[in-house]
This record gives sequence, structure tokens and C-alpha cells, in this order.
Amino acid sequence: MTIRIDDVHAIRAIATAAHIQFVPKLHHCIARYTDTDRLLGGVLFTEYRGGSVAIHMAGFDPHWVNRVMIYLAFDYPFNQLKVKKLIGLVPESNVRAHNANLKLGFKDEHLIKDVYNGLMSGMHIMSMLKEECRWLDLPMPFIEYAPPERTNDINLPLANMTTVGAMQ
Repeated sequence: MTIRIDDVHAIRAIATAAHIQFVPKLHHCIARYTDTDRLLGGVLFTEYRGGSVAIHMAGFDPHWVNRVMIYLAFDYPFNQLKVKKLIGLVPESNVRAHNANLKLGFKDEHLIKDVYNGLMSGMHIMSMLKEECRWLDLPMPFIEYAPPERTNDINLPLANMTTVGAMQ
């Protein structure tokens, strides 16, 4: 299993699963692949605002989350970007994702009604503060990154995330 950073295929797949628009210069991704190049799942970071960043998670295999993915999903925003808060938007109808986020330590901040059509049409705004993140105490695991020739590189270093909507 290997980790790919900013792999275009993973960004598109996760963005589609999360129902968000793909913006190459603004979205950054950490994805887990099998040795045969099958995408297992990953996290996509959007809407970096200095103090916060949005996180979108999508799994395409029931066993996509491992210690490496948990470590990277929380180390990157809190320790590298130095944000205070992670923000997740979860459709009310996606009970499985909502419960998974609660287990990870996210908290409900608000439920916006009538965002989607249907019976459960709301959207949960969930968040996690750095000081509440229990995953930051994990020791750094061995991380096997995919070689460059097996990555759809978009030439954007992960640490150079562009700030969206910054005040001048």
C-alpha cells in the first residue's frame, strides 16, 4: 500500500464522492492506493483560511483507513498548516459518514436545513479543534510514498496550499 500526495485521479474521485467542485490549485489530497494502483480512499483539503481548513473524506474500500492515513489526515492540517480547526460538511442523509466523524472526534456545530432535496435534506457542519484532536499523539508511522512515475503529479507541493478568500 502506498500514499500519494495530490494525485489527480484521487482528487477527482474524492471530490466527486464529496459532491464538491474540483479546483486543482486549491484542493490538496492525501490518498491511499494498493500496489496495483487501485484507489482505496483518501482525504481532500479545501477552503484553507489560515485558522481553518475543510476536510473531505471518501473511502472506496472498507479498509482504506489505517494508522498512516489517520496520522497524515490530522498531522498535515494541525501541525503543517497550523490551523486551529478542521471543518467537515456532511449531508444529513449520510449517517455512516456522520457517525464515523463523531468517532474520529468531530463535533456537530450546526445542522443547516433544506440544503438538498429529499426527506433528510440538511447538512451537518462538523468541526474539530487542534486541542481536542486525540490523533496528534500518534507516533509517526512508516509512510511508503508512491514513486513519482506512479503518481499523477499536478506539481503543487502540499505545504504550499493557497489561501482562499484571504483579506488583503
